[in-house]
Amino acid sequence: MLKVRLKNLKSNEAFLNFIDSAKILSREIAIGLLASALRESIPQTKQWLNRWQGYGYLKISKENNKSFFKFTPKGLNFIELLKLSAGKLKWDGRWRILIFDIPENQRRKRDILRTKLTDLGFHQLQKSVWITPYPLPDAFTEFLSEIKAHLFLYSITAEKINRENELKQYFNLP
Repeated sequence: MLKVRLKNLKSNEAFLNFIDSAKILSREIAIGLLASALRESIPQTKQWLNRWQGYGYLKISKENNKSFFKFTPKGLNFIELLKLSAGKLKWDGRWRILIFDIPENQRRKRDILRTKLTDLGFHQLQKSVWITPYPLPDAFTEFLSEIKAHLFLYSITAEKINRENELKQYFNLP
């Protein structure tokens, strides 16, 4: 499950900017370099990275008294979720529409899903209809399976949608 609430990550924007500028997703990165980019102390950055390591998002290693980290495939998926929540994914011209009808006796599941959709930057069209212009990362699909919401959900990818200009404006798209 996505154990970290996205909007509670203090340095999301700085972290994503660092990743984008350093092109670091597939190599080891010095923890001190990340701490400096985030303007955080090294101990605080290590604590944050240790938590992420516990979730399986990265591996931490030591070499010559220096600590490094590298993202796992699960971590790379999570980075895509962070990018989705920050609106940093590229729009491919398609809309992703999620429609769900979760029974009242599973209200908690419905509330969890709505919270996650909000965290990820989806726009609510109707009570149980949500839209985003960005591709859905695998980690989001896994999340839906883990909470068993996929049993009550339809996912539609559309090339055109009426009132598209309003949606483009909402998502700050060209």
